[in-house]
Amino acid sequence: GVTRQIVSPSLKKIDYDFIVLGTSLSAEEDSQYILWARSNKIKSIGFIDQWINYKERFINSIYPDHIFTVDDIAKNSFHRETQFSNDHIHTVGSPALHLLTKTLRKQTPDSLKTIFFITEPSSYKGGDQEHKGRHGINDLESLTYLINQLNSIDYTDYHLEIVLHPIDNQDRINNLIQTLKIKNLEKMMSVE
Repeated sequence: GVTRQIVSPSLKKIDYDFIVLGTSLSAEEDSQYILWARSNKIKSIGFIDQWINYKERFINSIYPDHIFTVDDIAKNSFHRETQFSNDHIHTVGSPALHLLTKTLRKQTPDSLKTIFFITEPSSYKGGDQEHKGRHGINDLESLTYLINQLNSIDYTDYHLEIVLHPIDNQDRINNLIQTLKIKNLEKMMSVE
């Protein structure tokens, strides 16, 4: 397949110090990259920007040399779930989230408290079935719960900023919003 073509001829032409993998649930080729890097004495790094499904991200428990996580919660739970060496798990933060919050906060009035909700459409190989992960809930169900909670309180001090994942479709969120009765929708929420 495509991965074998990439791993074989293309990668051999360049002298790498390390490779970085995104650890998506659907990235079966990650294990091939890790094995290729290992056989060529190249360090591999897996960046995990999630707090769930750690084992599912690594086919046949083939882990990179180092794991980078977004926070200590992810670091500790990854270690607990996988028994991966704590010395090789590093908390590095989330550059994308840092940039996003910095950018969006400039657009929200100082008088409002901003709640960021970042969608996570399933990249799980269940067809159009949403993957619910360990806790049995997906992002649309989480968003529904959050909106219902905001509807049950006086949320005039809050602004809900829904940020779409790069592979997400705005219609998916719009369809959900149309089914919910949301007070003061224009004031409360925006979808980026």
